[in-house]
Amino acid sequence: MIAFIALTFKEGIRQLSDFFDGHLPAYFYIWCGGIFLGVLFQLIREKKDGLLKESYLKRALLEILFFFGGWVLAVKIVQFFTKVIDDGVASPSELIFYQLGLTLLTLFYLTLFMVYSIQKSSLSKDNQQMLSFAAGFIPAYLAFRASELVIFKEWELSQTYILVLSAVLGLAGLGIRLAMNMSDKEDKPSTENAAEEKVVSSNMI
Repeated sequence: MIAFIALTFKEGIRQLSDFFDGHLPAYFYIWCGGIFLGVLFQLIREKKDGLLKESYLKRALLEILFFFGGWVLAVKIVQFFTKVIDDGVASPSELIFYQLGLTLLTLFYLTLFMVYSIQKSSLSKDNQQMLSFAAGFIPAYLAFRASELVIFKEWELSQTYILVLSAVLGLAGLGIRLAMNMSDKEDKPSTENAAEEKVVSSNMI
């Protein structure tokens, strides 16, 4: 376990070094810039809805840390399933893993955005959970398939590999929705307590 953590840390440092040293193709940096703009839009949206409790600067710094940590984790995930699934990636390389990892992370952000929108809908909780899984699975499958056919033709991904990565994002969407449910339950008692204290104070006056 310690050896695995040490290896992950070492590979993560190399991955980030490749990024900050400018060794990756230019489209990686444009791609990351697009993701950061999307995250900024989501922060503004959360602030407008009263869900952003910390400052923009603090949250932005946390999002930057999450982005690079998430990218390292996403690369490890695609590498793991490459080892588990035979011929998942026909000609695996470091660059392809970086591309797949960043695609996976981009789709995670998209899933997060869509689940947030689903949460604000008037659908029942059961329907919201089903849609949250679909919000992760369906766009991921279409994106991986389209990217392989149009953009990154060198990927040559197997059908099973794409389905598994899509299922990972589907489960991520469902997990995000369940986490939101738990957060709502925790916030509800505190809101009710605040309302009760307000009523008591009014009666005393």
